[in-house]
Amino acid sequence: QIFERENCAQCHTPLRFTDSNNASTLHNVGTMTSASGNRLGGPLTGIDTPTLIGVWQSAPFLHDGSAYDVTEAVSAHSGLGISLTTAELNQLGAYLEQLDNETRSISNVGPAAPVQFGSVNVNQPNGTTWHSVTFAQPFAVSPIVVMGPPSYQDPAPTTVRVRNVSAAGFQFQIDEWEYLDGVHGTETIAWIAAEPGVHDLGGITVEAASHAPISNKWSTPTFAASFSVLPTVIAQVVTTNEPTAISLRIRNLTSANFQIKVAEEEAQDGTHANETLHYMAFTLGTGTVNGSAIAAGKSGPNVGNGVKTVTFGGNFPAPLFLATSQGFNGDPAAVRYTTLSPDHADIFMEEEKSADAETNHALENVGWVVISNP
Repeated sequence: QIFERENCAQCHTPLRFTDSNNASTLHNVGTMTSASGNRLGGPLTGIDTPTLIGVWQSAPFLHDGSAYDVTEAVSAHSGLGISLTTAELNQLGAYLEQLDNETRSISNVGPAAPVQFGSVNVNQPNGTTWHSVTFAQPFAVSPIVVMGPPSYQDPAPTTVRVRNVSAAGFQFQIDEWEYLDGVHGTETIAWIAAEPGVHDLGGITVEAASHAPISNKWSTPTFAASFSVLPTVIAQVVTTNEPTAISLRIRNLTSANFQIKVAEEEAQDGTHANETLHYMAFTLGTGTVNGSAIAAGKSGPNVGNGVKTVTFGGNFPAPLFLATSQGFNGDPAAVRYTTLSPDHADIFMEEEKSADAETNHALENVGWVVISNP
């Protein structure tokens, strides 16, 4: 659990317990100095990740041999944000020292679940910083990722942008509209990742798919699954071919397809480069995913610039909340939530104010998904 919590698998990826693939996969855990690489006649750009298999018999550790036991080597990673109590350090050291080829062959690190989910609490120090999410276990293939909306701790209008989705994780940022400074306070943002395809979530069917290109012109993704009623669609742009902040606008949702486009702020030129869309379409109702309760629903056409309560129809401890407007009415806007409780969320449509300060927004139907994550 400590190994997973501290994201050790990001570099020491099971079952080989290394991400060493080629010369470009190099890291610096904080032990390199200006003198590192002198023996090779030039500075080092990073260190290849050693495997943890058989680490019990390979002391001393680190590229300069400065760690005499496993716990010292772990402690040297403090520059990566790893902070352990003495007891946790000793527990992690004991776990690492029992890894060998036999352990690897019977490892309890099985195939990744087809759906993973979580949340982040981050601030945005500027408009260029990107944050990373590493999956608890790598997917077999690059998954579909959807994210947001953000909470409402900082009232500056904003969206969420995702890029660099891979089997191991993805990057994201809190993406304020272009007329703002890009600095944003801490928000809570939930995400879901799923292998492409159709999955049964214990009573809910979800289709996870991608669509390209998507731009400022309407595009029509078609469902592979057969939906007898209109699903809830949660969508996310996952490229930054043009970095201008955008929201997604959906219209004409049917059981077979929907139309979608990106919307820049009003002060921009109204055009946007082609991007790639990820989306998940959920049947309405309740189910289970990885042992957690999940529900999908819609608000009805009643969410505007005023706060509206959507009830989940049950109790979802430590809920993760995702939402996307299913309609298209008026100026560029995105969903935000002000309150999130186990049985409801308070949401509204947040317009940007690049062209004027007016934020009245016509009522829209917001699709939502909630997952218990205690």
